[in-house]
Amino acid sequence: MLSQRDELLILIDSIGEFLFTPHRAIWKYLTEVLAISSARATLSRIQKEGYIKRGNKKKGITFLLSRKGKELLETLSLIVPEKEKRWDGKWRLVSFDIPEEEHKARRELRQELKKLGFGRMHRSVWISPHNVLEKVEKLLAFQKYREYIWTFEGYLKEDKRLHELIYKTWPQLDSVNKEYEEFIIKWEERIRKILKNKRLKKPAINNAFKHLARIEFRKILYSDPKLPQRFLPEDWREAEARELLTAVERTF
Repeated sequence: MLSQRDELLILIDSIGEFLFTPHRAIWKYLTEVLAISSARATLSRIQKEGYIKRGNKKKGITFLLSRKGKELLETLSLIVPEKEKRWDGKWRLVSFDIPEEEHKARRELRQELKKLGFGRMHRSVWISPHNVLEKVEKLLAFQKYREYIWTFEGYLKEDKRLHELIYKTWPQLDSVNKEYEEFIIKWEERIRKILKNKRLKKPAINNAFKHLARIEFRKILYSDPKLPQRFLPEDWREAEARELLTAVERTF
């Protein structure tokens, strides 16, 4: 889930100019709806860290995102690989044996494979159900160590061992599902508070509310390997969380 720092940066960005005082509606939004009890301390900290810059106006003190803050928000808005509409039953494998002394190249390759939705099956063998080998080939086209990297595509026998392998390859499944559950609980409560308090029904607040929900959901989605439904836990909450996000966007 997002930290208080990230939530405040998203709010400042989406509102355009965050009025620290005396804008009571915004302050109430922070303390009551987002439950950011230490907002003052967090604002002070992220200003010192260079994520926001302060400006003075007759009506109060304002905060704007700095270049550093905008760059951080870009990392929170990373594009995630789309879930296949219909799985073709094939698995894609990438295996590599890059020389030990080229540890930087190995690390960079692993990071790129993670971005494409691959999971590490063994030390240098990565696997994905997504049809992304074309993207992998483009990634490898100009790699100095292309000769040490191989790609495969094919079917795996679907049995108990395959299911065990999947949970070993993507051990974060349970934690991702818990994040979806926490997202549902948190945003159901936030919707209730917003609807209950008429003073919080302001365009700037509502737009920030939707923007925050989108980014927070996307952050969870980025950690989600987006496996075919048959390999997911029975209580997988992604669809329910997505429906709640749609409800947030429609309500506000």
